[in-house]
Amino acid sequence: MPSTLAVALLVSVVMTVTGPPDLGHLEAALLTTAEMPAGFAVAEGDDPVVAQQRYGYSDYCGFRRLDPVDQSFSGYALSRTFVRDGRAVTMSVGEPGDTWIHATVRDVTEQPAMCPEYSDAMSEVDYHVTAVPLPGAGPDAAAMAESWSVTMAEGGLNWSRDLTAVVARGDLIATFTTEHPRNEPNFVTDAEFATIVAAGARRLERYE
Repeated sequence: MPSTLAVALLVSVVMTVTGPPDLGHLEAALLTTAEMPAGFAVAEGDDPVVAQQRYGYSDYCGFRRLDPVDQSFSGYALSRTFVRDGRAVTMSVGEPGDTWIHATVRDVTEQPAMCPEYSDAMSEVDYHVTAVPLPGAGPDAAAMAESWSVTMAEGGLNWSRDLTAVVARGDLIATFTTEHPRNEPNFVTDAEFATIVAAGARRLERYE
């Protein structure tokens, strides 16, 4: 086990026992409604919220080759969710350390080339990963779209297309994700998502 992974796992165990840390100082690094495209509002409930976030690198297709590479751990980040028409975009900001920041950016950067598609005839699953351009987000930023479909036992088809992006600036890394109901088009276009990520990158730079 790599020493960095061992340390991260130990930290994860300690945080689980002691509870989540106070990340209130990171709120200034989160986007506000004024910086989001029209129609977005902060989700009801606690805001912002401390939530678990996966950091690190995983070769997803390696699991299918029986040669998995998984160097990741679950840390904590400060998150804010914006909603529009029942769908959501979440921005999470954390400070897991340089090793995990670089590994997380590498993860999103490399997955579209390393694991562009996967099909399993037995379970009737089709999975595709494509890179999403991020003009305006600057260096140390990457995004990908994960599309999947699965044929149900009764003959129906479930499908989804979800977007993920990461931006690193100094000691911080921001993660952006979309959520929407299955079998419905994503309410955020790739271009609009890229605009949100670019705004988040500028927010991180101001925080520094």
